[in-house]
Amino acid sequence: MKATYISDTHNCCSNETWRDCATCEPTCEDHNPICTKECKPAACQCSEGFVRNVNGECVNDTGMSVEQCNLVGLHPCKNHTCPAGQQCEEALVNCFVPPCPPIPVCINETQSCGPNEHHVECAAACEPTCNNRCPICTMQCLSPRCQCSPGYVRNNNGTCVDGVGKSPEVCNAQPAVNE
Repeated sequence: MKATYISDTHNCCSNETWRDCATCEPTCEDHNPICTKECKPAACQCSEGFVRNVNGECVNDTGMSVEQCNLVGLHPCKNHTCPAGQQCEEALVNCFVPPCPPIPVCINETQSCGPNEHHVECAAACEPTCNNRCPICTMQCLSPRCQCSPGYVRNNNGTCVDGVGKSPEVCNAQPAVNE
């Protein structure tokens, strides 16, 4: 079955293309996956010349190592759990051999947030949603509030869910699951 490509009407992020008939896509671990002709639900998938890494980002297939490929767009707090009363923040580190990935650091929470959210002192003017995963925002520092953690988007019910590679309909239908 031939994939149909539609641009800009489904809010795919950079290096992604909307496919009405999705299939398996290349990853950092497997640049040339063996795919069946099965037509999977429509979704944003990596554009030609890009592969999906473990962080859900489509990165340039430039022959970098699997480890380097998976560090692009790394969100260390996505799979890190902090003790009650603390939230995860990404901290930059200095290292001798780049790339130098950020590390998760637990800090005291100043406000209780929902699943897959964290408290932000200088909140963004907009945040990614299932309907617009890559919004164009103004550079403002708004009042403190809870916003979706990196790697998550807000659905129509107001909860932060994993929206990577999902159509807006599938993304919005997800319940909140705290990872």
